[in-house]
Amino acid sequence: MGRWLVTVIVLGACGRLGFDPLVTNDTAPAARRDCEGHEAAVFCDGFEDPTLPKWTVDGQAASMQLVTPAPPLGERLLQSDTQGTMQASEAVARFPAIASGTLYVRGWFYVPSGFTVIHFDLLDALSVGFGGLAVFGYNGNLSLYESTAGALGADGPPLPTDRWMCIELEIQVSDPGNAYLRLDGSIVASFANIDLLPGSGFETVAVGLPWTDDGQPAVRTYADEIIVDTKPIGCD
Repeated sequence: MGRWLVTVIVLGACGRLGFDPLVTNDTAPAARRDCEGHEAAVFCDGFEDPTLPKWTVDGQAASMQLVTPAPPLGERLLQSDTQGTMQASEAVARFPAIASGTLYVRGWFYVPSGFTVIHFDLLDALSVGFGGLAVFGYNGNLSLYESTAGALGADGPPLPTDRWMCIELEIQVSDPGNAYLRLDGSIVASFANIDLLPGSGFETVAVGLPWTDDGQPAVRTYADEIIVDTKPIGCD
């Protein structure tokens, strides 16, 4: 598939290239606020604070901004754009390393129609320096990729566009372990009996457009309410 095998992420207060904190308030808040009911999660953020205190943002000649075109929760969401191939426009957050048990990572994502889906990531769950798992659009499909045991991909259904998707990863952090990709609560792709214990464990989540591969033209995505936990999260 021609993509990362080992990813190293440096977190800090800098690295906010191409970041434009455009914030408006032109929609009514959703019925439930971001992270309401998930206060005890390992990590939760819905991009309501325009300073993005929980995130490190990397634009890499792309752009990232907070907008409010009817987010599923709260008043704001994250919009990410690239202008060409092999660019990233990502927000990265770190959480305490999880090296055993089961890890769940869930977010709301929206991909507008009109963009060609060649290869771009929506959600990455990573170690620092030892790979991880990615949920990505690949040749029109919603797919799952791992770089913990080698470099494997598992295609799911056609990538939905023009609607909000509830995407959840379930990772049995062990060697061997299993991983499941859920779309709106249903399993659509998986890995079985592979090494899912990278390095010291999983400790970062990246959203927006963490990766676009060679041949992927400009694309835009939206993300909202990203949750990391050790118990099932679901779409509520």
